[in-house]
Amino acid sequence: MALDPVKNFAKVLVSTGYDADDTSIVLETDEGAKLPAPATDGAFNVVWYNSSDYGDPGDDPNVEIVRVTARSTDTLTITREQEGTTAKTHNTAGKVYKMILAMTKKMIDDIPNLPKIWTAITATRVSNTTATVTGDQTAIFKKGMIVRWQESGVDKVGMVSIPSTYSSPNTTITIIGDVCASIDTDTFKYSVILGAEPYIARFAYAGTVGAVATDVMNAYYATEPMKVIGADLQAGTAGTTNSTTIDINKAGTTMFTTKPTLATTVATSPTPFTADTTSALALGDKVTIDIDAIQTTAAIDLYIQLYLFPTRFLTLE
Repeated sequence: MALDPVKNFAKVLVSTGYDADDTSIVLETDEGAKLPAPATDGAFNVVWYNSSDYGDPGDDPNVEIVRVTARSTDTLTITREQEGTTAKTHNTAGKVYKMILAMTKKMIDDIPNLPKIWTAITATRVSNTTATVTGDQTAIFKKGMIVRWQESGVDKVGMVSIPSTYSSPNTTITIIGDVCASIDTDTFKYSVILGAEPYIARFAYAGTVGAVATDVMNAYYATEPMKVIGADLQAGTAGTTNSTTIDINKAGTTMFTTKPTLATTVATSPTPFTADTTSALALGDKVTIDIDAIQTTAAIDLYIQLYLFPTRFLTLE
């Protein structure tokens, strides 16, 4: 859910008096623009009160909270009797009535119901790289989703590496990152807010990949502590015969025992390559790329996506 929209200084003058059953309310000219637009921002509650006699809306015995569900210029469509108030007449002769977009109990109550970073789901370990969850969850567990769990109280993190598959009654999730040796009860979580995409370090090599070499692409310097999860590799034009193999290093030391490789005629890694489970970056660590093996007919143009995840998110709910 989302919080109701807010706007600073959103106090408006009502054009005339209204009875307790009225739901179409006309404001004074140009007052409507002071309020959010329900069509784009969402509905919101306002406090309707007699401002002639009461400087504080809470002192008006006929104060009412109404929900604005539509606005057309200066005309509001409202739902009466919100947040425990009752519909009242706001039509005493000679009095000025205002509506104010203020903090109400509903706004406070809604805050704990905002989406959390992590959502718990019961998962059963199947192997070091797979787990199952009950029901068809394929719409949730797509490539790039970050998952976390604990093993004997120790935080672990992984990324969904291929689209999940459903075979009644379970969905199978395949991950890269930390080895899933076990899952502590009630600790498996996923995030619909955080994904791999914002934290990918990208590398590119332009031209024919015709020789082995070290430090051949742009470098990456970690902007914060990161878990290294894995990598994908593509070629603009696939090579043939033998394989093109690259290495991804931190301060000159490999982070991939199984090095990212493209076989003959293959232009895209079919699944991501998993980084060594201990691979992590500290602030300022330098990542470089080597070419360790080339093909007889060389590949042309290489692209690498290194999947990273900020470890600070493991401390948040």
